[in-house]
Amino acid sequence: MGDRQPQQDTSTPAASDRIPLKHVASGATDCKDVGNFKHDGQQKEGKTVEKLLVELIDLQRSQIQSKAGKDEKIKNDWKLAAAVFDRMLLIFLGIVLVGGTFIFVLIFASV
Repeated sequence: MGDRQPQQDTSTPAASDRIPLKHVASGATDCKDVGNFKHDGQQKEGKTVEKLLVELIDLQRSQIQSKAGKDEKIKNDWKLAAAVFDRMLLIFLGIVLVGGTFIFVLIFASV
């Protein structure tokens, strides 16, 4: 009876069996430490967690790219509006310049 060792509590994994927080916080997709579990069930769970983290990171990247694409589209729309307004002012001021010159010549040429 003296050589019997006390049983370990396997209901909660030890700190060494958990996913290192540095992988979760840094957003790294290369989680090499995730597979280092003692129990097969925990190893499968770790791979599932790794897949979920990778999917979340990919989703976040795609949302950032989508937002950047929307911002670029809005920026291009404003560039087009500015170009149209600029062209309208060019035509209007050209007409005013030519018309004003013509009126000026008519008034002072007759004197």
